[in-house]
Amino acid sequence: MRVGFDIGGTFTDVIVLGDDGKPHVAKVLSLLEQVGADIASFVREVPGGAGADVFVHGTTIASNAVIEGNTARTGLLTTRGFRDELEMRGQRRPNIYDVQWNRLPPLVPRALRLEVGGRMLGDGSEETPIDLDGAREAVERLVTSTLERFGRLDCAVNNAGVEHSHMKLAEHDDDEFDRTIAINLKGVYLCMKYELSAMLKQENGVIVNLASLAGLGGAPGLGAYVASKHGV
Repeated sequence: MRVGFDIGGTFTDVIVLGDDGKPHVAKVLSLLEQVGADIASFVREVPGGAGADVFVHGTTIASNAVIEGNTARTGLLTTRGFRDELEMRGQRRPNIYDVQWNRLPPLVPRALRLEVGGRMLGDGSEETPIDLDGAREAVERLVTSTLERFGRLDCAVNNAGVEHSHMKLAEHDDDEFDRTIAINLKGVYLCMKYELSAMLKQENGVIVNLASLAGLGGAPGLGAYVASKHGV
């Protein structure tokens, strides 16, 4: 059985290809507190609905939230020089000659966009190493300012990633290996350390750590990167 559904702002469309080979469709209200139960209820009614071989999920909730300006209050930690990237947006605008065009507010207010020393080039090479001590202080400051502004921390998404020179493991530079592990793995650990302290006090919260497919399947010449992402 194959199941697919698309959660929209008002309705959720569900389509199931049952064991009988026939498509079964339904439309349910997108009520966040019960839409999952409504989808599951419909699937169970389809012949052979005990289990799904393929499960595909699409949603416009995120894009609707961005358009309507209803996203959760968010903070951003990035490398130096990219603090205002969300504000500039690559200078994209409907008409570059329209001086009266008002830009929409950025997804993250500038006060909650913090920088850490470090810079990567367009080819993925590292020009300036990440300042791990500065990163530790910035993470703690970002969590603290979030709690001061909003009183709680509900969700955190952590992603620290830097590649290294492609080479065989036997030829790998020890310092470069240590630096890759320190950024990709310890960077996520430092984020979790301060995030967990806040979430444990409020007794709930969600942490999402982003890794890489290389951490599951490996990649030739990227031993340290693979090890760090597998660790995440």
